[in-house]
Amino acid sequence: MLNEWEDLLTKDERAVAESLGLSKRIGLGRKPSLLIVDLQYSFVGLRAPLAESVKVYPRSAGESAWRAVEKIGELREEFHKRGNPVIYTKASGVQLSGMEVRATKSSLKDGPNAEEIVSEVKPQKEDVVIEKVAASAFQGTPLVRYLNSLSVDTVIVTGGVTSGCVRASAVDAFSLGYRVAVVKDAVFDRFSISHRVSLMDLSLKYADIVTTEEVKSYLRELEK
Repeated sequence: MLNEWEDLLTKDERAVAESLGLSKRIGLGRKPSLLIVDLQYSFVGLRAPLAESVKVYPRSAGESAWRAVEKIGELREEFHKRGNPVIYTKASGVQLSGMEVRATKSSLKDGPNAEEIVSEVKPQKEDVVIEKVAASAFQGTPLVRYLNSLSVDTVIVTGGVTSGCVRASAVDAFSLGYRVAVVKDAVFDRFSISHRVSLMDLSLKYADIVTTEEVKSYLRELEK
């Protein structure tokens, strides 16, 4: 697994990571859920290069986000077919004593329908949508209670952005005792270096880093 990030590590760093067994996969459980983090126009943006997308949605990722959206749509379909839970999060702001509390420190003005989940993979009636005001999907939300009520043991994380709310949600899921996978072609970030370093760090500490096709194979194996 470290080969993927070879250019991010020095020779000594790579040797230490390998000697400690870091990046080895934990493995996934028998009761998975799909977590789709903040797939809102604010963070996805336009189907356009980053420089164009941020003119309308300043916090967006543009083309890289839309590539992830396609993969998320594939995974959601697989989870729906098997009756496994699909949970969306939405980053929102609230007013407390005149102070706005948001999931990130940014207060940039966004384009049209910024808070809405992109229509291509909008939640279906069987899906759960959780609003949050922190980076993590677990902080101050009923997500743990919902997952535990379904005996979920595995959280498959998708959405955006990799270095922010995806990472925070994956770390908290691991800390709460769930098996965690982050789907590397179904998450996105506006900066490629943030995306890659975050995936590497998650792989070394908290999560299995997998592809969409690997998740599909895993779901098929559960049916046997």
